[in-house]
Amino acid sequence: MRKWYCGCYHISGKREKLIGLKEKMKGIWSIDFEHVFRKQFPNRYYIYEEIRDETDAGILKKTNEFITEFERRNYQMDYEIGYIQNENDILSGVYDNYTNAVILPFKKPKGMDYQILKAGEYLTGYHKGHWNTIGAAYERLLEYARCRQIKIDHIFLETYAVNNLMAESIEDYVTEIGVRIIS
Repeated sequence: MRKWYCGCYHISGKREKLIGLKEKMKGIWSIDFEHVFRKQFPNRYYIYEEIRDETDAGILKKTNEFITEFERRNYQMDYEIGYIQNENDILSGVYDNYTNAVILPFKKPKGMDYQILKAGEYLTGYHKGHWNTIGAAYERLLEYARCRQIKIDHIFLETYAVNNLMAESIEDYVTEIGVRIIS
């Protein structure tokens, strides 16, 4: 299944936010993408939309409709776009089952049902390049957890650390993969 990226970040036009993205990019390039990290995250809101379609055009259309509806209800709210992968797929070696999109608003959303990703420590790995080669990053995360006997949640969240607003080609995209540590 092809993953569509439709503007991973919404930026409300403030100069400070553009400077912040530039600083974030500087930090990203200093990360060793072959390592797995433990990273603290606060509670994060997310709105989940299942995207079921057999055609790339249909997937793109439904994802864009989802984002447009969010923006209509939450005018000028900043957010990221992500994708949730489930544990059964990951453990089966299916790393590209992009049948959903999630919007991660930076504030509590209005007029849409939302869920909360729990705060806590997350195993975090990075993948540089096209999403069809992301499997190695998932394998690193799973191996790290196995070797250290770390119990992890069943929800894996992918977001872009570097996306089409910041990269010259898809091979320069950087995807952050996070999964909450349970124990």
